Amino acid sequence: MDCPGSVHDSTAFAFSALRAHQEELPAGYYLLGDPAYKAHSQVLVPFKGLACTDSGWEANFSFYHSLLLMDVECAFGMLVQQWGCLWRQLQSRLVHNILVVHSCTVLHN
Repeated sequence: MDCPGSVHDSTAFAFSALRAHQEELPAGYYLLGDPAYKAHSQVLVPFKGLACTDSGWEANFSFYHSLLLMDVECAFGMLVQQWGCLWRQLQSRLVHNILVVHSCTVLHN
C-alpha cells in the first residue's frame, strides 16, 4: 500500500491489496464497512440517515451491522493490546501478515 502515514480508512482500503482482490470473494461472502465506506457489491455498509426510532429491514440491517463492527473492532483491539508485533504496521507480504494475525488469534484463544 502506498499511502502517507495517516489517511482515512476508506482511502487506505482503496489502495490496498484486499480492495484489488475483493471481486474474487466467493459468492455469499462480503466485507463489512463502516458508514465512511462506499457501498459496493462486495462491501456492505449501513444505511445512512436512519433515526434510532426507524423500523423496517433497513434499520434492522444497520443495527446488526453495527453490532458486528463493534465485535470486530473489539477483537482487533484486544489482539493489538496483547501482541506487540501488531503495535505498528506489519512490513511483510500480505500472505505473511495474514499468518501473523491468524497466529495471534490462535494464541490469544
